[in-house]
Amino acid sequence: MIEEVDEKSLSSSAQNASCQSVPEAADAECVNLLATGITNVYLPHLRKTQKSLQELVKSQDSVTETLQHENQRFIDSNNDLDLQQTIARVKLYHTKLLNIKKEMASLSDKSAKLKKRAERLQQQKQKEALQRETEREREEERERQLIAQVAKKS
Repeated sequence: MIEEVDEKSLSSSAQNASCQSVPEAADAECVNLLATGITNVYLPHLRKTQKSLQELVKSQDSVTETLQHENQRFIDSNNDLDLQQTIARVKLYHTKLLNIKKEMASLSDKSAKLKKRAERLQQQKQKEALQRETEREREEERERQLIAQVAKKS
């Protein structure tokens, strides 16, 4: 390739040298010849570079797509982890709820037993109070009868 460039450079240099000796009327032709020479020298290299750049862009696109796919996998796995943590919290809260329900049922039973006991104690106290009242009334009646008997004898 270097030899091609050198040969082309030489031919364009020879054309360039011939252009310098030509009057101004041939300037346009010289410019065209110089442009053609430069194009012939650099065009293959530019095409090769363009092809390399296209391959590089294609490769970068492939890498970008792969990275995006991997990022999505990480996001999905992170979401799965969040879901697993949430499920674990739900299980924990469900267990706590069941314990609270058991405790509430136990407290409800104890409360019902205490109410029955309080009712029995109240009935017992009322019965005792009624007995005391009845006994007191009997005592008063007996005293009245004793007072009435003492008053009749005098």
